Amino acid sequence: MSNASGRWSRDTPRDTPGGSAGDAPEPCGGRALCPVPPGPPPILGTAGREGGRPGRRVGIISTASAAKARTTPTRPPALGRIAGLDGLRAIAVILVVVYHLLPAPLPGGYIGVDVFFVLSGFLITTILLRERDHSGRISLRRFWLHRARRLLPALVVVVLVCVSAVGLGALAVQLRGDPVAGSLWGDLLVGVGAQLAAAATFTSNWLAVLLGQSYAAAGSPHLFGNLWSLAVEEQFYFVWPLVVVAITGMAMVRRRAASWALGVAAVSAIAMALLAPAAGDPTRVYVGTDTHAFGLMLGAALAFWHSDRAIRRIRPTARHLTATWAAGLLGAVTVGALAVFMPWDSPWTYRGGLLLASIAAAAVLHLVVSQPALGHVLDVAPLTWLGERSYGIYLWHWPVFVVVVTMIDGGRVHDSSWTTAALTAAATLAAASASYRWIEQPVRTLGFRRAGRALIDWLYPTHDVVEATRTEVRGRRGRRAVIFGGTLAAVLGLTATAVADAPEFTSLEMQLQEGAQVVAATPSTAPSAAPEERDGGDAAAEPSAPTEPAEPSAEPSAEPSAEPEAATSPEATAAPEASEKPEPAASEAPADPAPEKSEPEQSEQSQPEPEESAPAAPVGDQVFVIGDSVTLGSAGGLAEALPGATVEAEVGMAFSTGVDRLRDLASRGALRPYVVVALATNSTVNDHLAEALVEAVGDRRVVIVTGYADRSWIPGTNAAIRGVAERHGNVVLADWEKAVQRDTSILGPDGVHPRGSGIATFVDVVEDGLTRAAALD
Repeated sequence: MSNASGRWSRDTPRDTPGGSAGDAPEPCGGRALCPVPPGPPPILGTAGREGGRPGRRVGIISTASAAKARTTPTRPPALGRIAGLDGLRAIAVILVVVYHLLPAPLPGGYIGVDVFFVLSGFLITTILLRERDHSGRISLRRFWLHRARRLLPALVVVVLVCVSAVGLGALAVQLRGDPVAGSLWGDLLVGVGAQLAAAATFTSNWLAVLLGQSYAAAGSPHLFGNLWSLAVEEQFYFVWPLVVVAITGMAMVRRRAASWALGVAAVSAIAMALLAPAAGDPTRVYVGTDTHAFGLMLGAALAFWHSDRAIRRIRPTARHLTATWAAGLLGAVTVGALAVFMPWDSPWTYRGGLLLASIAAAAVLHLVVSQPALGHVLDVAPLTWLGERSYGIYLWHWPVFVVVVTMIDGGRVHDSSWTTAALTAAATLAAASASYRWIEQPVRTLGFRRAGRALIDWLYPTHDVVEATRTEVRGRRGRRAVIFGGTLAAVLGLTATAVADAPEFTSLEMQLQEGAQVVAATPSTAPSAAPEERDGGDAAAEPSAPTEPAEPSAEPSAEPSAEPEAATSPEATAAPEASEKPEPAASEAPADPAPEKSEPEQSEQSQPEPEESAPAAPVGDQVFVIGDSVTLGSAGGLAEALPGATVEAEVGMAFSTGVDRLRDLASRGALRPYVVVALATNSTVNDHLAEALVEAVGDRRVVIVTGYADRSWIPGTNAAIRGVAERHGNVVLADWEKAVQRDTSILGPDGVHPRGSGIATFVDVVEDGLTRAAALD
C-alpha cells in the first residue's frame, strides 16, 4: 500500500475473487496502523535506478522510483488489513476449485462463491465507511478507479490467453483437414464473441440468463462460465457506493443501516425461493444479481454494525464473547457440512440452503473480525499465499480446466480424470502467481500509466548502464521487444481469428437439430393393432395383411442393423405357408427327389422352433417412443434400427408431461402396442408418478429407460423406475444408467447426451428392452 510518504507496504490490501478489497484495518498488536517495512519490493525485477545496488544490470525497475514521483497520494493513508481474511479467501477458493475439478468429494463446494460474496460486501462497505470517517466524504472516482486497477488487468490477460489457446486448438483441427464446427474446440468457441463482450461489461450473468444457458447442465462447457460471480460483484460495486453515500449523507445511524441491509438481504433470499423452479434448471435464480445478492448484503450489514461508534465503545462481556465464538464455530461447521452435503441442483439449495451458507459465513467473519488472534492463526503461510492470489486463481482455474479437459478427457467436465485435475491445479497456480507478481501488483501500486511506463522502461532500457556495453543494451532491447511483441501479436491474432471463425452451433445443438428432423419424418401416431395382440410374432404378422403396413414389416429383413426384425420377418411369412398345406407337404414327399425329401421334413420340424428360440424385438410400426433430449439426439439411430416406429422427443421434456401425452394417445386409441419411455433425465420421478405411467398405457407393453446424469434426482428417479418394473408384468427395464457406467466415454462433454458410439449403445439398450418385452407371456 502507498502511504502518505509514498512508501510501499507489504500490508497492501488484498482482494477476493470477484474483486473485494482488503483496505479495512486490523488491530496490529493493539495499534491502529500496521508498520511499514523498509524498502520497496522489486517489481518486474530485483533492482532499479532508485533502489538497486551498484553493479546490477539495467532494465530492472522498482516501485520506489515511481512512488517518489508522486506529488499526492492516490488514496487516504493506510489503515492496515484485517488478520484472517487471506485465510478465509484461501478456504473459499479451495472449495470452488475442488468443486469444479473433482466434484464428487465436495458436491456443495460452490458455496465458496457465497463466502466470497459475504467477504466482498463487508470489505467494500468497510472501505467506503472508513473513507467517510477519515476524510468526511466518499470519493466515488477513487473507489471505481481502484476497482478497475484491481479487476481489469488480470481479467484482460485471462480472457485473451484462454481464447487464443482455444483458437490454437481450432487451428490444429483445421490443419488436420477437419471442420471446426462440430469439434470439441469449435464447441468452446460458440458464442465466444458475446462472452467477451459480457466479460468487458461485467454482464456475464445476465448473458447466461438471456441466452437460457445452464450453469451446470450446458451441452458443452462455457469457457468463461465462472465470470458470472465477478459480474454480480461488479454490479454491486457500481450501485452500492451510491447507496452508502446516500446513507452517510442522511447521517443514518449505522445500526439502523445494518438493519436496512438485512432487510434487502431477506428480500433477495425470498425472491430466490419464490422464483426457483420446483423442477428444472435453477440457473436464473443462481446467477441473477437480484436473487443472489443476500450474501453481499449480509456482509454489508456486518460492516455497518462493526463501524457503529456506539457498538465499538461497548466492552464485550464474557457472555458476548461466548456467543461470538459459538456462532462462529457453528458457522464454520455449517459451511463444511453444506459443502459436503448440498448439491447444486437440490431444490432446498435455493429455498434456504444458500442463505444458510451466507449466514454461516457471516458468523465466521464476525468471529474473525472480533478476535484478531484467531485471524493470525488463519494467516498461516500457505493460506496467506493462496488468499493473496485468490482472485487470479478464481479467474484462471475454470478456463484452464476447460482447455485441459478438452485436450485429455474429450471435454467431459463432469467426468474429468485425476490427471486433468492435477495439471489444471498446477497450471492455475503458476498462472495466478505470475499474474499476481507481474500484472496485478504493478498496476495496483503504480496505476495504469506508471505501470505502462515501467513496462516500456523494461522493454527499452535507456539509463544506468552498469557492467553492460552499449551493444549489450541494444541486444537486450531487441530480444525483449521481439519476444513481447511477437507473443502479444500471436495472442491477439489467434483471439481475433477465433472470434471471427467461431461456429454458430455446438456439436450437441447440431445433433439435436438432426434428431428433430428425424422425429418430424417418423410416422405420426395412429390407431395400430388391437391391444390384445401383443405377442411379438402376432404383432409382426398382423400389419402385413394391409397393403401399406406390410412394407415396414418386410423391410427389417433387409436391414443389417436390425437383426432381431430380420429373424422375425421370415417366420411371419413362413407361418401362413405352413398353415395352408401342412399335410400335403408330407404326402408329396415320395414324388420329390431325395434332396427335396428332407427339406419339407426339416421345415416341419423347425416350425415349433420360433417359440423356443430367442425372441425378437417387435417391428418398428408396433413401437411408440417418447423421450427427452437424450432420445432426440439418438433419434437417427432409433429410426434406423426400428423403421416405422413413431418417435416423439423434446428437449427438456419432463416425465409428467410424457405421462399426460401417453394418456391422451391411449384415450384416442392412437397408442401402439409397445411403448418406450425415456424421460428420466429432467425431473424427479416417484412411485406415484411411475404408477400413473402404467395406468396411462393400460395393458400395453412398456419399456422404461433409466436415466444417467450428474443430477441429484437421478438416483431416486431410477429407483422408482426399477420399482415399477418389478411390480408390473407388462413393464420391462432398459438400464441405460448401467450401460453408461460401464463406459462413460460414450457421452459427450456434458456427461448426459450420447455421442458417436454412445448413440448405438443407447439404441441397443432400447432394442434389448423391446426384445424382452416381446417375450413376456
